[in-house]
Amino acid sequence: MMQGLFLRSIHAVLFTNPYTIDNKLEFTSEFIRNVSRIFSNDPNILTAPQNAPPQVPRIEIRNPDQSYIAQFGHNHIAFLYQDTRNLHPTLVSLFPHFFECLNCEVQSTMEFINPRILRLGCVIRLITEIGSSANKYLSEEVFKENLFSDAHEINIGILHKLSLENFIVNRWVRYQTLRNANDPTLDYALSIDIDLNTLSEQMYDFTVSEILNFFKLSFEHVTTSLSNFPLLKMGTDDDSNE
Repeated sequence: MMQGLFLRSIHAVLFTNPYTIDNKLEFTSEFIRNVSRIFSNDPNILTAPQNAPPQVPRIEIRNPDQSYIAQFGHNHIAFLYQDTRNLHPTLVSLFPHFFECLNCEVQSTMEFINPRILRLGCVIRLITEIGSSANKYLSEEVFKENLFSDAHEINIGILHKLSLENFIVNRWVRYQTLRNANDPTLDYALSIDIDLNTLSEQMYDFTVSEILNFFKLSFEHVTTSLSNFPLLKMGTDDDSNE
């Protein structure tokens, strides 16, 4: 049985002004070469026409097991990691590799396309299995009573506005109880999403160093500043909650 707090995915999102990629083949080849550590081994490449709906990526590059994905959309660029092989990594153990790859991805993107980066977002999705009812746990831990212990599902979102050095951000922490697909009577799992994003009402023109610093600061914040939240005491290779 899964124990501890494990990483489901990381999304690093760059919100841009609308941009075009005139030579998709040249860009894709150069990008894969610069990020060869994850994309060199027979990557999957998908393209869409320039007039596709804004939410559809114009280019999507996936490594063979689809754990790493790069998406280039009409007005956003996203670099993702997802645990497709059920390795159950911790955030602390995986982030250094993710950040090293992100550095190459951002550098290559800005050198070839150079869009204006207006906003930034970092979404970290975690999962844990607590060995007993997650609904009862959240009801007692958050509401300090059993009022909602028999709920089928609890979904809680907590928003703070705060500063990460020079970045003013919204920080959402979202808890959602999960039920076993094979036995819905078991609600032992809990999904925890942490979403840090710069304010939508303020548009910027972020540089490469500022972009990378934002994601570095986001990781540091998540691993050091959320210990007062249920199940989010981290900061070691085990992401221990003891």
